[in-house]
Amino acid sequence: MRIFLFTLLCLPFWGQAQNSEAYTDKDLQTYLDLSKSINLARQEAADYAHRMQAELLISNEQMEQTLMALKERGSWEALEPDLDSNFAKRFNELMTYRATLKARLKENLQKELAAVGWTDDFYQHLVLTIQADPKLQERLIQLSKKEEQSE
Repeated sequence: MRIFLFTLLCLPFWGQAQNSEAYTDKDLQTYLDLSKSINLARQEAADYAHRMQAELLISNEQMEQTLMALKERGSWEALEPDLDSNFAKRFNELMTYRATLKARLKENLQKELAAVGWTDDFYQHLVLTIQADPKLQERLIQLSKKEEQSE
């Protein structure tokens, strides 16, 4: 039993020590390239969503208040009857548009991953490993600095 507990407690540390070496510099460079592309696509989607919000005449304050009310109520069906019908229609249209943008971002990510020969599982594991492994973070920073110097 003691060996089991010891193993269970030490397993994360053993895994972390291996994680920094589990990915090549090429993997990390590909991650950096993907991150740039993904962040650009996210920014474009955010710009589209903000423009649509402006076109639908929904202020940032109205948006925040409605999202908080939606969170409190737990569902659109519970909140919608309490809203002005015109505003509810515009807000619903905006949220549908935002959901479409989000789905496109996911599709774009899948296409980008396929283009470099990565699976979603490999990418997600790399992201989580980077977040948890300071050595891997340092390697990523060093690669990023090299890239900036070469530009």
